[in-house]
Amino acid sequence: MSGSRVPPPPPPAKEFWDDLEWADAHMDEISAAYPDQWVAIVDRRVVASGPVLADVESRAMALT
Repeated sequence: MSGSRVPPPPPPAKEFWDDLEWADAHMDEISAAYPDQWVAIVDRRVVASGPVLADVESRAMALT
C-alpha cells in the first residue's frame, strides 16, 4: 500500500499538561510520600500508587 500513512495520534488534552505541571511543582512532596513507587495523577492529585506500573495504571483507570 504505497502512499497510505497512519495519521499521528492526537496531542494530549489540556488536563494532561495541567497535571504534569502540578506534578513537577510538587515532585519533592510526591517523592517523599511515595518513595520508589509509580504514581498516577488525575485532577492534580495522586489517585493511585505502587511499585508495579501496570497495577497503578489499572487502579487509576478503575477510580477515574
